[in-house]
Amino acid sequence: MPLDLSFSLWVFYLFWIGQRVFFSLIGWTTARSLQTQQRVGAWIAIGILALWTTRHHIVRGLRGMFSTKFDDALYRMAVVGLILEMAFVIGFWLLAGLSPWVVLTYFGIYLVVCIAITRMRAELGPPTHGLYRAHPY
Repeated sequence: MPLDLSFSLWVFYLFWIGQRVFFSLIGWTTARSLQTQQRVGAWIAIGILALWTTRHHIVRGLRGMFSTKFDDALYRMAVVGLILEMAFVIGFWLLAGLSPWVVLTYFGIYLVVCIAITRMRAELGPPTHGLYRAHPY
């Protein structure tokens, strides 16, 4: 594990424990839900950061996909398949009665969290992608 990441984990772990102690001292009993929201916000921030740092590569790949010099048919099929799959899923939920903004917001956040999990697992290994007790209920 990189030294800066190890340091960050320890500092924020101690900060998180300190928050629980502080909230218990002042009598705020909803600290656990606040920390769950912080955890989900951190995953979303990691996903947005991953997208931001790779934006030039993504744009280059999309431009290359539509050029005539692009020879990788498998890459084109994967992108077209992803677009068709997302169109099917979004269409399904729209036909099920959800509002378009709810569907797009949910799957947008879901995509960002999936990108964050993928990045964390690729950089740090298998046991680092658990979203324990970070559910919407």
